[in-house]
Amino acid sequence: MHKTTMDTIPAGAYLNAPSPMALTGRLRVGIAWAGSVDHVHDKFRSTDLSQWADILDVPGVTFYSLQVGIRSMDLIGSSAPIVDLSPGLKTFGDTANAIAGMDLVICVDTSIAHLAGAMGVPCWLMLAYCPDWRWQLERTDSPWYPSLTLWRQPAFMEWGAVVTAVAKALRIKNQEITAQGW
Repeated sequence: MHKTTMDTIPAGAYLNAPSPMALTGRLRVGIAWAGSVDHVHDKFRSTDLSQWADILDVPGVTFYSLQVGIRSMDLIGSSAPIVDLSPGLKTFGDTANAIAGMDLVICVDTSIAHLAGAMGVPCWLMLAYCPDWRWQLERTDSPWYPSLTLWRQPAFMEWGAVVTAVAKALRIKNQEITAQGW
């Protein structure tokens, strides 16, 4: 029996999208703010879309919703500048195709993070104060998925600080892209 250790984690991209989606926008960012409502720890790992206001206010970014299921309904009546991809996301293959068209994915701890990581797509993962074991503690990177950056709550249920930090980093990323003439 082989036991995985930190030195033997099979990290890196190992999935490809069957038919990458052609998306428009200078900086294309896929987002998912909530996981499955059936998950035992969903209330700790999911956010409300309204909590993402600082992130969604970053200019020059085209946001695409990768949110599926009942929480995709959060977009109804929202004035947030988000393109809703949920009607076309019926399978993980569909979602992989959408992620392949992104420059970045920002999400909470859902299957979206695992899919982006498996594809090697840059993903900023917003984590609860007591995260799932695979994200370990105190790291900002993932030994499982090198394309992930981990953003952690500094205190229990404190999403405000995470959102503020992610929004600041996204503004910086957007400024860098602008400076490159992209």
